[in-house]
Amino acid sequence: MLANGDKLQIADTHKVKDAEGRPTADIAHLPAPGQDELLQLLQPGDR
Repeated sequence: MLANGDKLQIADTHKVKDAEGRPTADIAHLPAPGQDELLQLLQPGDR
């Protein structure tokens, strides 16, 4: 759920890799399709 109460559907997650291809502690959340309008509202650092 976003700070404004909207719900963003997540299709998949995966570990982020560094420049050498090693997994990091970061997780990437891949949004489900069809949410372009909601995705445009997101800013770096949003929860």
